[in-house]
Amino acid sequence: MDTVQEENKVDISTSYLKSQGYTDGRHILFLTVSESGLRIDDSENNILLYKLPADLEGDYEAPDEDEFIVADDHECYRRIGLYTESLAESSNLEDFFDKSSLMNPISNSESVYLAAHSDNLEEAIAFVKKIYEFIATQFINALTKRAEAYRKGIETVLEATSDNAKRPAPLATKVRDEMWQREFQDGLYRVSLFSVDENYDGDYNPSDDMTMHALSFRFDKRDPSNGEWHEIDGTRWSLKEISRISDGLAAKAIDYLIRTVGPTLEGGNYKDACEKSAKIRFYDIPTFV
Repeated sequence: MDTVQEENKVDISTSYLKSQGYTDGRHILFLTVSESGLRIDDSENNILLYKLPADLEGDYEAPDEDEFIVADDHECYRRIGLYTESLAESSNLEDFFDKSSLMNPISNSESVYLAAHSDNLEEAIAFVKKIYEFIATQFINALTKRAEAYRKGIETVLEATSDNAKRPAPLATKVRDEMWQREFQDGLYRVSLFSVDENYDGDYNPSDDMTMHALSFRFDKRDPSNGEWHEIDGTRWSLKEISRISDGLAAKAIDYLIRTVGPTLEGGNYKDACEKSAKIRFYDIPTFV
C-alpha cells in the first residue's frame, strides 16, 4: 500500500518515488555533509530495492512501507532519506534539527545524510548543504551565547564580594517518594525547584496539581544583613515542561533562570520575573553538558 508521511506531508509512496526516478534496481548515491565537507558514496553496489529478494526472505529483515533496502548489505533505510521534490517543498529546516543535540559534548560533530540518484544529484547536494548550514548556525548561536556567558562570568567574578558570594546550597530532598525539592542560589537569589524524580516512570492524575509535566519555581531573596532567605511575594510559578531531569541539568537551568530574571527582580517587577521564569525551555539553555 502506498503511504504518505503524515508528520510533514512528504510523499514517500512507492509510486511517487518511482516517478522521481527511484525505480527498483536504480543505482543511488549516499551524500554526507559535515565540517569536513561533502562525501559521496557512489559504490556500484548501492542498488535500491523496495522488497527483499525471495531467496533472502527469512535471512534478512524485510523493509516496512516507509523503508527501502540496498542490495549490497540488505539493510533497511528510511524512505524519507531519499531526495525528492516533495521532500524539498514540504520540509522545514527545523525538521532536520534535534534541539536536544545542543546538549551534546562540544567535541561532537554534526553530519547530514541524504540519498540521491544521478539525475537529481546536484539538487540533492544543494538541499543537503542548506540543511547543514542551518544546523551549524544553531550551534554557532549556542556557542556564541556560551561565550557571552563566560564574558559575563568574568564580570561577575571581578565584582564578587563577601556579601554576594555564593553559599552552599542545601542538598535536594524528597518531599515524597517520587518527588524532588531542589534549591539553587547565586548568593543573592535562590530558586526552589519542585520536580519529579528523573528515574520515576509513573503517571499522575491530570487533575493533580503535582503533574509529572509541571515544574514549580519559587524565588527567595537573601537579606545581606543576617543571611536569611525570604520568599519574594508573587514569585511562585508553575509551568508546563518535562520535569524528569537530572540534578546537573536542573542546576544549569536554575543558574540560567537566575541570571535571566535577576535584574528584573532587582527592579521589583516580580510579575515580569515570574513570566520570564515560566518561559524557560531547557533546550534553550546556552550551555553544553
